[in-house]
Amino acid sequence: MKTYLRILSYASPFGVFIPLYFFIMLLAIVFGLVNFSLIIPLLDILFAKMATQNVLHSLSIPTFSLSIAYLKDVFNYCFINIIQHYGAVNALYFICVTIVTSVFLANLFRYFSEILMSKLRTHTICNLRIAIFDKISRLHIGYFTNERRGDIMARAVSDVQEVEYFVVDTLKIVFREPAHMIGYFAVLFYMSFELTWFTIIFLPIAGGLVAEIVKKLKKKATQGQESLRRLVSILDETLWGIRIVKAFAAQDYVLNKFKKENEHYAKINVSITKKQSLGSPLSEFMGVFVVGIILVYGGKLVLQHESSLTASEFIV
Repeated sequence: MKTYLRILSYASPFGVFIPLYFFIMLLAIVFGLVNFSLIIPLLDILFAKMATQNVLHSLSIPTFSLSIAYLKDVFNYCFINIIQHYGAVNALYFICVTIVTSVFLANLFRYFSEILMSKLRTHTICNLRIAIFDKISRLHIGYFTNERRGDIMARAVSDVQEVEYFVVDTLKIVFREPAHMIGYFAVLFYMSFELTWFTIIFLPIAGGLVAEIVKKLKKKATQGQESLRRLVSILDETLWGIRIVKAFAAQDYVLNKFKKENEHYAKINVSITKKQSLGSPLSEFMGVFVVGIILVYGGKLVLQHESSLTASEFIV
């Protein structure tokens, strides 16, 4: 964490935009949650399942309160009144327009958050490269005797490039993804406490398998960076000492050295690709596996009237 905060310090003075990024990101999450919630009345009207008690409850203007229930009652009030006065077809139009508007706003705020993140990332890496170049230029001459120029070049170019994606991905993982999870689980617990707890039990199974793949990917990525540095070093040494290479007829030697390291680097990349390619199918299968279990358990509760969930709420 200390290293990450040190890297993030290079975002200054652009770091003042981070709170704005979080605010816009939260708006995108909120409208994303609204999109899913709107599926319930959409399914109800399509299958003509509007409950009588909901209709009666929504005929009066709800009393204001800072709660999800109040927002739900306000929507139901508008929704039921449209059905009463204009019919189910116009209510369907109302739902569809609301969904499209909500999706538009969610993606608009997500776009703004990505733009801010891009500026933050570019600004951070620009400052970091300047700092590295300044540090290299001020090092004692003896440092360059012991270090390979290729390694130094790799740190200033390819390694910094990796940090660029690290900054963005870490901000997303540390802040955006937990915010997504908290928002979605809050809605899920509100809809069905029992079914949500049942779902959580199976999540570590899927998460554990994916985490194991990520752990192996991290190890291979480190090996790949080290191999790439050696490749750059071999190329740099060959170009700088090309006269010596030719004078001693060492072309085959340096070629074999480069070929061996290049093949090693290629094998690492193939291994990384295999693990990356496994991640998506495994995640999809485990996701469907968990959903299948939820469908059996939750569907049984709904069909046997052992839960307060309606069929449309269960689908959501």
